[in-house]
Amino acid sequence: MADATEALQWGRGFGRAPVVELQWKGEVMHGSLINRLTEGPTRKVPKVGMPATIMFYSDREPGTIIEVKTFKSGLKKDQPKEFVVQFDHWKVVKGNEGDGSAQYEYERNPDGRTMTFSFNEKRQRWIEARTEGRGCGVILDHRERHHDPHF
Repeated sequence: MADATEALQWGRGFGRAPVVELQWKGEVMHGSLINRLTEGPTRKVPKVGMPATIMFYSDREPGTIIEVKTFKSGLKKDQPKEFVVQFDHWKVVKGNEGDGSAQYEYERNPDGRTMTFSFNEKRQRWIEARTEGRGCGVILDHRERHHDPHF
């Protein structure tokens, strides 16, 4: 890409995921290369009750969509404007988080923390709302926990 600058930085330690700093169209994206590639672009439409995975710098947290707000008028009338994800409970049922072999079981948490996401037209992905495109990303219709033990 002629207008993109890419710099991969490998962390210290065995098994650490590559960390990416990608500048494209004037925006910089940070974090785990795996997380950035997995989170977007998307065509999925958020629906209440749909599983979601919140993508942090190199960690991932499971959640469930509990509210979807739509546009009230204009060309995007009735299309999703933003949605709220509530963090789920999780527990390790097999393996170990420290070596990446953990397998998890998930359960809804009606008292869990929430995060709001809106669609970023420039990046063509759902990003944490009101962060000017610099917040966490999200994957729709998939629930996953991953803890990077190196941070």
